[in-house]
Amino acid sequence: MVADQIDLVIDEAVKIQLEELITTDAVQNFPLFELILRWPDRDEVFRTAAALLSAARKERRLVGLRILREIDTQRDSAAQLVLTALDVSAEADELAIHLSAVAWLGTAEAVKPTIVLVDHPDPGVRHAMTEVLSFCSPTPMPGEVRDALIVLSADPVERIRFSAVFEIRSWIESRGLGGDEVLTAMRARLEDEDEDVRRTAHEAVAQLETNGAS
Repeated sequence: MVADQIDLVIDEAVKIQLEELITTDAVQNFPLFELILRWPDRDEVFRTAAALLSAARKERRLVGLRILREIDTQRDSAAQLVLTALDVSAEADELAIHLSAVAWLGTAEAVKPTIVLVDHPDPGVRHAMTEVLSFCSPTPMPGEVRDALIVLSADPVERIRFSAVFEIRSWIESRGLGGDEVLTAMRARLEDEDEDVRRTAHEAVAQLETNGAS
């Protein structure tokens, strides 16, 4: 049964650091986890992972989240389950991982209940919010989502600034995000102390100018 395999995954996760299992994109590094994602009975995998979201142990909840994030069937149902299970008052490490799953599943309904987290004291949560805002925003991007990404583009933590600037640049290039607010925010990062932030901001400004921003 897939539930038995999940128990083995959780045991493996405890040995090799749970966060690595949950956050890495290279799930093939964890053979038992990949086995679950290839399990023939996709409905059984989905039902088992969904049940894990309400487990008492955090490790089980997080493995359930990762399975639902990666599962290749019933994506809409997985998105709704993950969003419904989100507790914005959860411990920061679990909240950050939960938000990452929300972002990857990409439901627009996620923006409204999570946007308050752009000011969360934990950097991991704020970093995850750059993905939620970008991946879950409808097109065109609402002003409140744009403004939240702009706030994060000036975050004290370098990796958060980079992620926010990167997502803003992606929206500029692929979906025509623009306006004076965006241009001003990107110009403010042209002298950022972080090289990656500076480079990405330069690319964003160049694209905005090409697109006709003043």
